[in-house]
Amino acid sequence: MLNVYAHHQVSPSFDERGRALHDRLGRLADEQRLLLDTALQALNALRVGDIGLTGATGSVLEDSLLKLRDLIDRSLPEARLASALVPPRAP
Repeated sequence: MLNVYAHHQVSPSFDERGRALHDRLGRLADEQRLLLDTALQALNALRVGDIGLTGATGSVLEDSLLKLRDLIDRSLPEARLASALVPPRAP
């Protein structure tokens, strides 16, 4: 009985883990939304203005898209690890 009590004291509850996951997903969505909004604003400026892709606006667009890609690339392995769906390594 003591071991069961100690286990409950050390390991986070299902509700705590759920809240932590919910918080992480919320932050991820906020970061994605911010980067996507920045990229869309830069694209809109390129469309309406007489601006080329080689200027600062094009750089903002490229930077936002690259950061969005990196964020997704970072998040996928974390999600797989968290859900124990890690793909097997190739030999």
